[in-house]
Amino acid sequence: MKTNAAIRSRPRFWSAATALGATALVAVGLASLAGCTGGNPIVTETPSPTAAASATLSPSPSPSPTPLTDAELLALMPPEAAYPDVRGAIATAEFFCAQYGPAFQSGDSRIIAALSDERCQFCAEALSTAAQEVAAGEFESGGEVVYDSTQVRANVHTGDGFTYVDFPFVQSPTTIHRADGSTDVTDPGGSGRIYFRMALDGEVWRVIGAEVQSA
Repeated sequence: MKTNAAIRSRPRFWSAATALGATALVAVGLASLAGCTGGNPIVTETPSPTAAASATLSPSPSPSPTPLTDAELLALMPPEAAYPDVRGAIATAEFFCAQYGPAFQSGDSRIIAALSDERCQFCAEALSTAAQEVAAGEFESGGEVVYDSTQVRANVHTGDGFTYVDFPFVQSPTTIHRADGSTDVTDPGGSGRIYFRMALDGEVWRVIGAEVQSA
């Protein structure tokens, strides 16, 4: 049973969708993918799950480490993330997924913070919970994300100018390790489809919003 309020508030990938402002991203994302420019959404049908690889950061010296610069962030990301088109948005969305579990495992959420736009409610909730766990001397294990890179859909919406990216995923169970040595399986894991709203900010794609539709 979940006894920690911070855990209950963490936006899990498999959980009920998190609203994006006044409009749910599931509805907006699907509509935008059907009626946007640049040709048809990128869709392939043969499933081939990809294990999300995480970047390696040096140990954080304090609970409030120095934020990553854009140059430092890009150096940790795949080369495709630097493309100023839909390819960069896709690579960044996939990279964000890869960093989600490790951020809670290590307590170092600098990458998630650097990828997150201030308008992203999903991101803000995740970062707040990660900070609370660090302050309490807690960390997590598990929670890794495996996504299907062959079923990515992405395109630019003509109305709002954002780039929408979505793909199916599976997330493993998550265990929290508390300062007193106790542990608890806080989430059994699950699967679904994650929807991202992305925007290019200088040389870096940022997550404007994210929402999950559980399977």
